[in-house]
Amino acid sequence: MKVESAGEVTLTGAVGGGFREALSNLVINAVQATERGGQVRIQATVRKDRPAGSRDSSESKLILAVTDTGPGISQQEQQRVFEPFYSTKSRGTGLGLAIVQRRIVELGGSVELTSPVDDDGGTRFRLVVPLVPIESKIS
Repeated sequence: MKVESAGEVTLTGAVGGGFREALSNLVINAVQATERGGQVRIQATVRKDRPAGSRDSSESKLILAVTDTGPGISQQEQQRVFEPFYSTKSRGTGLGLAIVQRRIVELGGSVELTSPVDDDGGTRFRLVVPLVPIESKIS
């Protein structure tokens, strides 16, 4: 497993808990999908975007990608992977990716799926979550 980070962010409380739960499910799936000798990579960055029409304020987003070198997810399966109770694993509950999507959407973010990542397969889940100052979350 390889972890790359460009910057440091501390997520606490419900935001941190929801994000950790989503990340945990993605890493478990990636490890299970990757054969021995394969690789799981986690990349984290913080991006500052300036909202359209704004000169002063910028919105920070945490972008976290979990990429594996597994066989990939077929186009047909990609249409269903976020459905609760849908699983391709014989012992899977089908809740992992549904939880990922729910937690990230609750945080005002999005989940992006890319598969295959290259000619050999692989899958990338990219989480994009706005980083909102604590004061604005309280109101």
